Amino acid sequence: ARSVARAPLIVLGGMAVIILFLRNTRPTQEDQVAQIFTEDHAMAPDGPRTDSGVSATPSAPLGAIRSDIGAPSVDTLPQFIPVEPPQNSPRSDSTMDDLQPQPDSSSQSTPIDEGDVGDSTAPDPPPPPAQDSTLLEGEAAVAQLRSELAALDMSWIKPRKYKFWNMDFHISVIGDVRHQFGRMCKEDGICMEVEEQSYSGHCGHTFGGRQNTCAKDIKGINRDQAFAACPHSVKRDFYNAYRSPDSGFAGVDAFLVHHPPGTCELFMAFNKSVVVLASVNLELGRENPARFNLLTRNLRLLAKDPRNVMAANNMYELEYLKYFTGLPHVHFLPSLCHYAAETDSYSPTKRVLAFARSHNNLSKYVRAAAEALGRVGSSVVDEVKDFGAAIGGGYDWKDVASVVAYVIIPYTKSYMFLFEAYALNVPLFVPERSLLASWEAGGDRPLNQRVYWTKVPHPQSPSQPHYPNELRNAGAIEHWLQFADFYQWPHVTQFSSWDDLVRKLNEADLQAISARMKVENERRWLANKLEWFRLFKRMFDGMEPGGRAVPSVSYEEAFRAAYGEDPGDEGVPCHRESALDYGRLT
Repeated sequence: ARSVARAPLIVLGGMAVIILFLRNTRPTQEDQVAQIFTEDHAMAPDGPRTDSGVSATPSAPLGAIRSDIGAPSVDTLPQFIPVEPPQNSPRSDSTMDDLQPQPDSSSQSTPIDEGDVGDSTAPDPPPPPAQDSTLLEGEAAVAQLRSELAALDMSWIKPRKYKFWNMDFHISVIGDVRHQFGRMCKEDGICMEVEEQSYSGHCGHTFGGRQNTCAKDIKGINRDQAFAACPHSVKRDFYNAYRSPDSGFAGVDAFLVHHPPGTCELFMAFNKSVVVLASVNLELGRENPARFNLLTRNLRLLAKDPRNVMAANNMYELEYLKYFTGLPHVHFLPSLCHYAAETDSYSPTKRVLAFARSHNNLSKYVRAAAEALGRVGSSVVDEVKDFGAAIGGGYDWKDVASVVAYVIIPYTKSYMFLFEAYALNVPLFVPERSLLASWEAGGDRPLNQRVYWTKVPHPQSPSQPHYPNELRNAGAIEHWLQFADFYQWPHVTQFSSWDDLVRKLNEADLQAISARMKVENERRWLANKLEWFRLFKRMFDGMEPGGRAVPSVSYEEAFRAAYGEDPGDEGVPCHRESALDYGRLT
């Protein structure tokens, strides 16, 4: 018998981004090199952001931890072993097939002979089976989801409040989760507690009622160590600092992990649930073959326990996670960013076609669109502007919702400003996949934060026909772009050229598009709530809050008790072959 109960762990991830930039302090090395490490945007409306972190002068670059440890052969580490999904697990939208309308022969009515019409002796036909809400759209999907939620028995959880603990490098994904949990509490009386200990450069911002969540009094680990969890003694030091049933984690029921996803390794031995919501590339901070293989091994270990859940906040990261881990079952818990729409919605008071917020200089795209507007003409907009010129530096959500529409030239496959604009029901226009892929492969590379490491080890049994981290293969890029948010979401208009953009803008019923987006936002909220409720039951049913004790045994013993294997990290090197957060892509 194991000395420690196996802990449920959930992995949530993707590449989160928070829209509004809040700091006017002097940029540090992290800001000057790249802005992707902690946030892509901040939810604050006050000017440019930086990511200086807790210390303005860190002792070493993030992730630049010991690299002098001998590396074992990659072959000695567990490779891509598919894990079967847990039995009787709740359904998740984990495949593209789930998202496409499928014929359902079981739902077709049995043909009735004309002679049966009006025959009072004929038996009543059986009622049609309940429809799957994932195959419905619009109001029909909303109605079906409401029916499914009403059928759930959540009485077991209402008297209880479970505690989630987060130590992340991004404030937006956890901020969105907290907002969703708060809405559940208001609407359904199902209330969760979230303790946020943030290492993000934006953790001190208090816009919109947000509290300062900067990490404090964290034992056994510092900011640099937490990002990479290397050298591997860091995991043991952190565990030992909180070991024993009366530790600071005694009342914690689940760890929330978002950015980077690999931070989940810090929490594996604590006998608690871990929620890793992948919002960025899986390999961030673990860009060498031995470390990456160890991470994928650990994710598969977590997934073996049905109480442990792998999830992503966008479909690209979901498929990316499946591709590199071999896991067939990954939950879809998209960010919603409905905090942006609590008091505001689409109200186009400016006759402006604006380009969506970006980390890149979009001036050439803005010029091309403006020239097309001059050629084609429009009765809808008078001018084309980049985001700063259209909205201004210090702005609120009403400003974001005030333009006619946004043009998306994305810098990565998922980022928070797009969630926020969609939440506000502002019509969105994006290049067709083939056009964007041709720009990306042709050298323009607008998606310059799509790939973090070009040499991520190939899986033995890939779930997709193309490798996702190609830089020049337009076919592979176009294939993977189908999973990007802006090609997944309904009611986003695609254009094939700049003239086509203006023509489609002129022809669009923008108010009708906005109204359909509003319905879709409600559908997404109900779908997320349904998924969370099912996960709560899977994680906590039969357990009182704080019911899983923190082990008092050694790290190795606790790990073996939970997973039946050794930690497997001895001798695994810490160096990073690629570090996009420092402007180095290999």
